Amino acid sequence: DDRYFLSGSLDGKLRLWHIPEKKVALWNEVEGGKLVTTLTFARNGKFAVVGTYDGRCIFYTTDQLKYHTQIDVKSGHGKNSRPHKITGLESFQDKLLVTSNDSRIRLYDLRDLSLTCKYKGYTNYSSQIRATF
Repeated sequence: DDRYFLSGSLDGKLRLWHIPEKKVALWNEVEGGKLVTTLTFARNGKFAVVGTYDGRCIFYTTDQLKYHTQIDVKSGHGKNSRPHKITGLESFQDKLLVTSNDSRIRLYDLRDLSLTCKYKGYTNYSSQIRATF
């Protein structure tokens, strides 16, 4: 629905704007007031997906901006795994492409939130990169 615009900011708030009325229709605070670094719509607009500074992809229902679920994006497994800032999100059908500042691109299946594939790229120390389909 092109009457709405989704925004997130460093104040940790997710806002759904109603463009014709020029006002915020719905808003929610990201759990713990985490910094929002990127966001997108997914599953034909049914969900808003928020990427955070602490490496989480948090899903909210678009109709009420209520928390649905989340994916913790980490490099490695076990006690030495650590989160990385999410720098880009893009959805296409039942897939979510997640870019993070550990120079990885991860492809998730939105039907079960499983990691389908992980791509390792050029190590970038200075800028924020976002992958697209």
